[in-house]
Amino acid sequence: MRSQLSLKLGVPILLLSTTAWADPSPAVTAQWHWSEGRAELGPRITHLTLTDDSSERELPMGGVGAYFRYRLSRRFGLEGALDVLVSDQLGDDSPGEVVRATVPITASGMFYLFPDSQFQLYLLAGLGVAGHSVRYDALGQESSFSTPVGQLGFGAQYRVDDLRFDLSMRSLVMHRDGDEVAVNDLPSGDYDPRAVGYQPLLGDRTVAGAMITLGVHWGL
Repeated sequence: MRSQLSLKLGVPILLLSTTAWADPSPAVTAQWHWSEGRAELGPRITHLTLTDDSSERELPMGGVGAYFRYRLSRRFGLEGALDVLVSDQLGDDSPGEVVRATVPITASGMFYLFPDSQFQLYLLAGLGVAGHSVRYDALGQESSFSTPVGQLGFGAQYRVDDLRFDLSMRSLVMHRDGDEVAVNDLPSGDYDPRAVGYQPLLGDRTVAGAMITLGVHWGL
């Protein structure tokens, strides 16, 4: 009788111990891993405030952009980005509208602080170039130029399956060489023809920018 009872109790105990030492179910242990979906691509909404170092005037700009990222390793990655930003407002000294378009293109290195988590914090730094166009309606003139760009920032990202919700804040610096500014006259009728004493600032200029981006990416 005792041997039969021991046998009956021993079988469940053996099964429980075997289950405990066995590998857990893949459905239970399946978690996000940094190597899954190393590449990601998506659009973003961008806000940029430019501040002139000399006059300390601020110019808010808004627009859209897109960027591509690739995870090189557990902690390091690369980002390439392009944004199109526009501002349309009355200048402080101009009797007409001043319309500005800025298109920064940047390449940056990234460092992930929590590489094994669905919630990511990262640092980034990079360089690039920006094309600029400024139209002075009251003067009937448009200036165009390009500047080098340096950026430094940080961000946060949360992954849900193949989607990544991303928020970043960046500091940008751009320097313009006045000798490279090209000025073109606009066609007649596209501006206020009254005589004005206002002249655009076409010399050497350095501006700093505070950029905020909000994007949704897809893992590739």
